[in-house]
Amino acid sequence: MAKVNNLGNAIEKAKKQGFWILGTVVEEAQSLTDVTLKFPLGLVMGSEEKGVRDIILKKLDCQVMIPMKNQRMSLNVAHATSMMCYEIVRQKK
Repeated sequence: MAKVNNLGNAIEKAKKQGFWILGTVVEEAQSLTDVTLKFPLGLVMGSEEKGVRDIILKKLDCQVMIPMKNQRMSLNVAHATSMMCYEIVRQKK
């Protein structure tokens, strides 16, 4: 986990080091369960109110959404991060 001053620059540096950058969105993305993750992996989580900013979305290698019965719903960022981390660990095995 890292807290950075400029997320766009951090993503670009991570990509140069071979990281695949994945981000979560609420709509119009592949389901997390349908994506084969690539490692090393960087995960970008958006704010609960606004999500991931458009300028950052353009830098992602892949956008995913957490499958839910009602796709218009969204989880708080702590729950969404927990689910993403579970899937990352599951696929890394």
